Amino acid sequence: MFDPGISNNAEFDGPAEFRILVRGRLGARWRDRVGGLRISIGEDEGGEPRTALTGLLQDQAALMGVLQHLYARGIAIVSVERVKRRTGTES
Repeated sequence: MFDPGISNNAEFDGPAEFRILVRGRLGARWRDRVGGLRISIGEDEGGEPRTALTGLLQDQAALMGVLQHLYARGIAIVSVERVKRRTGTES
């Protein structure tokens, strides 16, 4: 539910680095399917496999495309985090 008392300062009008954590293991063949994001496989505290997808996405549309692709294939999304925004002055 939308809460008008909460400020939404998120900026999605340009490139930003994201980390998407999903349940299970995704192999290297998924790289092209997830916008070229880096794929790192690990485990949660209970020993269950988790895959972290990390990298630069150009805008909110690119992020939504990756999330929709995962969702359409029944992959459980654990979390989505914007790591940092990219600007012309960052290296």
